[in-house]
Formats: sequence, structure tokens, C-alpha cells
Amino acid sequence: PGGAGRNRVLDRKNFLHLQFIMPPVEEQKKIAKILSAWDQAIEALDNLIEIRTRRFKWLLKYLTSPHKAVKGWKEFSLGEMGDISKGKGITKEDLIETGIPCIRYADLYMQYDFVIHDIFCFVSSKAASSAQSLQRGDIIFAGSGETAEEIGKCAAYLGDHPKAVVGGDTLILRQKRFDSNYLTYALNSPAVNKQKSIFGHGHSVVHFYGHDLRKVRVFVPPTNDQTKIAHILNLAKCEIDLLKQIVLRYGEQKQGLMQKLLTGKIRVKA
Repeated sequence: PGGAGRNRVLDRKNFLHLQFIMPPVEEQKKIAKILSAWDQAIEALDNLIEIRTRRFKWLLKYLTSPHKAVKGWKEFSLGEMGDISKGKGITKEDLIETGIPCIRYADLYMQYDFVIHDIFCFVSSKAASSAQSLQRGDIIFAGSGETAEEIGKCAAYLGDHPKAVVGGDTLILRQKRFDSNYLTYALNSPAVNKQKSIFGHGHSVVHFYGHDLRKVRVFVPPTNDQTKIAHILNLAKCEIDLLKQIVLRYGEQKQGLMQKLLTGKIRVKA
């Protein structure tokens, strides 16, 4: 093994001298059976998540597209829907543990999906003063990304923070005529994502600008149907999120159980 600050390598000689605590063979089999049951449960949940995700994608495509079953759909450009502004300010160095809630463009890829209720990053009042303010109902778009296909990912801010801000490399659609919860799904649908990808500029880093966003077009049903569609998609998305949380908890519990079973802290009767 190397010294401090170097990569440590486990060579064959050291590997052959590793020591393990080994229970009797029958107990080994029972431990393996217990842990295998956890693996099967996690695998079953992963498969269910995959099925539910495919269903959600189908619902997203179907419910945000005009069809004969619902009358009154209209097509709008985002420039017709409301005002589009550019986010500004806020660097990673500005983040603090508590303060004024803020959203950065990277958070749209890492933290948030479709709808934002709670914000997990904060900045000081001074840093917030140079950033773009947020209002409930605003839809925030990522202004840059690694590929044209992911550019312009967006989420609707539906939180109740007295004050919140958004940083640079973002675009904000502020409108009052439509259900923002519905719009965030429609604006992340395959049909609209295809439009956004066409407007992407650059190669290694792809950028998306306000004048391009104004040209993006989206279909919108009557107000009552917007609310119903958003409700259906919210339920489908919440189910997937809940299943992912359960898988995470199962994984944590399995790791804790392994620690106890494989070190002899908990014995299994043969």
C-alpha cells in the first residue's frame, strides 16, 4: 500500500492474507437467502418504476396533445403567453445554509422535476439583490445544457416563499392566463422538446435564448381541462417519486442488515 496521499493498491499477496468472519455453512445459506429476498424486492420495485415511468411518458405525450375527445384546444407561442426575462446573478460561491431561497440553472437538471414547491438552496440578501426575483406561477427554463435534446428543461415555481430568486443561465416565463402546472408538463413534452432542441446553439455547451423561447409553440386546452390534466400527471409523477423513495429506503435497510449479518452482530439460527 502507498503512503498518505497516494492511491492504495490491494495486491495479490495482501489479498490472500485478508481474514473474514465465517459462520457455519448452514447459517451462510440462510444469510444469503435473507439478503437475496431484499435484492428481489428491490428488483421488483425497480421494474415497477420502469413500467410506471413508461406509462407517465405516454400520458405526458397523450394528454398534452390536442385530440378530438376534447374541444377548444388552441396553439400559442410563448411570446404570446406572457413576458420572458433572463435570470441573473448567483454563483456556487454565493450559496449559504440559510437565507433567501434561490434556484440555479443546474438545479433544474439535478434537483427539480416539472414542479417546484420547496427550494433547497439559499443566498444572502446581498446576493439576492443582483438576482432575478421569482413569483408563484413563473416557469423557469435552463438556458444551457450539454446536449440540444435536454436544453430548455423547465419547472413551474408553485412555492409559497415570501421571497425567492433565480440565477443566471435561466429564462423565466411569467404569465397569468394559463395553469402553470399544466404548462410545465406541456413544455416538457416530446413535441415541445423537439422545438427547443432545434433552437439550441453551440456544441460542447448548448445555449438557449429568450428570442428563441418566444417562438416555441404549445397547445393548450380549456382552463378546466388544463387543471384536470395537471392533476392526472401530478398523481402519476408522485407515484413514481414514492416508489423511488421506497427503493432508496430498502437499499439503506439492506446495507444495515448486511453490516449486522456479515459481522455476526445478528446471528441466524441454522
